[in-house]
Parts: sequence; C-alpha cells; structure tokens
Amino acid sequence: MSHIDIPQSDALIAVLYQFAEKYRIQAIPNGRNIATECVKTPSRYICWGTNMSQIRDVIRRFVAVEMNIYPFSSVYRHKMYLRYLRGVKVFKLRNFNPYTKTGARDELVRAYGWKPYPLKHFESRFTRVNGGYRLSTRFGFDLQRVQFSA
Repeated sequence: MSHIDIPQSDALIAVLYQFAEKYRIQAIPNGRNIATECVKTPSRYICWGTNMSQIRDVIRRFVAVEMNIYPFSSVYRHKMYLRYLRGVKVFKLRNFNPYTKTGARDELVRAYGWKPYPLKHFESRFTRVNGGYRLSTRFGFDLQRVQFSA
C-alpha cells in the first residue's frame, strides 16, 4: 500500500468523532486551510483512509490478531451520519484569519522555540522517508509536487 500512514490518521479521526458523539460536541476545530492546502491531490495518488472495504481486505489478508479495540471510522460515518444526522460541524479555523506560512513559522519559533522541518510532512523520519523517497520510487508519484503547488 502506498499510504502506510493511514492507520494513525484514521485512528485519530475516529477517536475525535467518537469523543464528539459521546459528549455531544457539535463543533470540531480542524487545522486544514485553503491557504496551504488548496490544490487538489490527483485521485491516482490518494488512498482514502476511511475506505472500509479496503481496510477490511488488508486486515483479512495480513493481520493475524483481532482488531476489536482499534477505532475505525468509515467515510459514511464521519462525512454523512455525524455531519448531517447528528449535526456535528467541522470548522477550519485558519480560514477565518489571515494566514501566512512564514508568519506562523516565525511565531512558533519566537513563542515556543520550535525548529521548522525542511518540507511539508517531513516532521518525522518516517514521514520524511515515506513522502520524500518511498512514494516516488515504489509507486511513481511525488506528493511534494502537489504540496509545493499549494
């Protein structure tokens, strides 16, 4: 599979929505924004982490343990059921304020001593190797091109 980081992303989303549903939270803040993520990723590059048929197939083929406590979230559950039937709304807060990457980076460095990483999604060795090398050499696409376009 190209996107081996999906299990962590899917679990985070699932837990977030489970928490919102359990405590009847109707608004979830989100860090995405139009300023830095406005270019659509080509569909041939994408493997949706909420594609439950694919997830079930991978588990059936390769997983030897029960996945009883892993928090799954289907696209239907968090895009349709919770949004339209339960009324949970996701707010992309950075869209409400002027945002510049350099301004945000400078503020993080000044306020917290943060050290910027060289490219988008290079925040760990894992994401650096996967996004900067593995995807292009093994699967023939480079997500950095899309991210630079944004």
